[in-house]
Amino acid sequence: MFPVMSALDSDGNGEISSEEIKGAVVALKKLDKNKDGKLTEDELRPNFSGRGGASGQRPSRGGEGRSGQRPSRGGEGRGGQRPSRPSSGE
Repeated sequence: MFPVMSALDSDGNGEISSEEIKGAVVALKKLDKNKDGKLTEDELRPNFSGRGGASGQRPSRGGEGRSGQRPSRGGEGRGGQRPSRPSSGE
């Protein structure tokens, strides 16, 4: 869940009610990690714990398709195994 949604959706039902909107200022201030009165992209970015490495950066999108999986490499079959080659004696 995105940090903004987590902060605003206090009852965790996946919707932001009119009561939750009224408390938005207080909820958004909780996201201001460095307490400078501003929210930056880094403060609003989801934390993919365990996926972005120790630096907390976004995971790389290099080569990923819509499903989030990398396309298979040429020559690889299902399960990442290469298909066997026919032996030269056949």
